[in-house]
Amino acid sequence: ARPAVPALLNSLTNRDPEVRWTAAKALGNLAKNDNGVLTALEAGLRDTNGVVRSYAALSLYKLTTSPTPSIPVLISMIAGVSNPDRQVAASVIGLTGPVARDAVPTLLVTVEDSDEGMRLFSARALWAINGETNRSVTVFRAVLNQGTRYHQIRAVEFLENMGPAALPALPDLTRAVTHPALLVRRGAIRALGAIGPEADPALPALKRALDDPAPSVQRAASNSIELIRSNVNRNETVHSSE
Repeated sequence: ARPAVPALLNSLTNRDPEVRWTAAKALGNLAKNDNGVLTALEAGLRDTNGVVRSYAALSLYKLTTSPTPSIPVLISMIAGVSNPDRQVAASVIGLTGPVARDAVPTLLVTVEDSDEGMRLFSARALWAINGETNRSVTVFRAVLNQGTRYHQIRAVEFLENMGPAALPALPDLTRAVTHPALLVRRGAIRALGAIGPEADPALPALKRALDDPAPSVQRAASNSIELIRSNVNRNETVHSSE
């Protein structure tokens, strides 16, 4: 992968912003211990395109594991109400985890934003940064029930990532097992499996999903049933031995 670094550095100055942000994103996975790359990415923090700035910030975080100067750039983008790339910045800052704790006050504002995507990605970032459960699950549930198709797909993905902490969304996820969109119902099924034994009430819906017309949904249902049942049986065994 190292031979690709010079070409990627050149791409950071390409006229096409998509080429620039793709290069900035890739460098975070390829170029450790390279001062030239760090310098180029720091310059990317001042790019005119917000997506480029976001991925330059993420790559700098990956390469330095430092909250500066990446996090302040992302926070300023998230706080900019008129910034068209706020959602990208909120999504990226969630990938940095606890080092972005300085972003929490801003995210607590944007999680109440009028923009659905901003609420969704802010909630996900809060969960990743400080384990904010109640507020994040509330947003994910609302988006799953009433959001756009893309945001519904991301909501079930984020709920799956939360594992057992997503339990309050059990009724919503159970209903979503029959969602008309394959990616939503498959994601909901996976999230139910990730919850574990507490998702036992969803087993009837999951069993019906074994007859779903989509093979990938059938497989997801089978896997989730196994996860829930195996964990239930394990818990029963533990309790019976006590």
